[in-house]
Amino acid sequence: MKYKSLLLLIVSVLLLSVSNISSQDHGTDIRDINKLKNIIEGDGKYPLTLLNKNEAILFLGYFGRSTDSAYLCNLLNNEKFKENYLPIVRALGLLRSDDSVLCLIQNLKKNVNTLDKLHIYDALIYSIKDSSREKNAIIQLEKEMRESKGEIRENFRQLLIRITDDKSGKYIEGINFEEIDTIFAAKGLPTERLTSKTFALSLKSNDYELLLPHLESVVKKNKELWVGYLLKGYCLYLLKKYDEAEINFKKSIELNQRDSNSYFYLGDIYSIKGEKSVAKQYYENGIKYSPSVINKIIINEKIEILGNIPQK
Repeated sequence: MKYKSLLLLIVSVLLLSVSNISSQDHGTDIRDINKLKNIIEGDGKYPLTLLNKNEAILFLGYFGRSTDSAYLCNLLNNEKFKENYLPIVRALGLLRSDDSVLCLIQNLKKNVNTLDKLHIYDALIYSIKDSSREKNAIIQLEKEMRESKGEIRENFRQLLIRITDDKSGKYIEGINFEEIDTIFAAKGLPTERLTSKTFALSLKSNDYELLLPHLESVVKKNKELWVGYLLKGYCLYLLKKYDEAEINFKKSIELNQRDSNSYFYLGDIYSIKGEKSVAKQYYENGIKYSPSVINKIIINEKIEILGNIPQK
């Protein structure tokens, strides 16, 4: 909504600034797509208007049609218009066409800098969220996430979170600590809530060592609460204490058969041990119960790698 309001404000200000000129010169119409393109491609200001290139680009996005997506996309990939990158991205967002969305997605696949990436996020969110194309766009973005790696995959994951608001944890990678926090809150366990929030931070190895005594206390006080064993197992796993971690993950599954993360980490542990058939079984069980698309993608890749590792 913030991006939509900003775009409408920009266009409204521009409309106001040129209204007097347009009324004085009846031959000049800012809705004339060809004239806007002349301003964009020309040098300086177009005669009888005060529009510059950036303003003309924004008006083209505002008044243009889906057929103008290709034109704007060509500008976006043209070194000559490098200084006009931001208004071009915003104009593509304003068009809200299938082709403009595709163009922005293709550019998100490039190694764009952080600021440019954020502008593409905003344009895509404006184009997709709460629109008739949202369902198909999400399918396309999930496909891109599945087929990409590293930073590019993370770009699509973050975009999907922002478009969908991801209340179900569909695009959460690894353990969904917000879900665990909710479980602790429902049980009236404020101290344990703090522990789950701590795990969501990027901690160092010695921090996990310090957390272990508290996690011991959590499982002793709440012996039937599966998330306590999951967190303890996770902590031990990160400390490479795999045998102890295995015991806790299995206890978590005993209490909650649908604990996909414990299955995943048990798969990792047996993969480290070289027992790939056992690892594969745990991975497949985790996939069966996981609500997370990104976790399923990562685990399927691990299963594929297992097929190339000799059995010990």
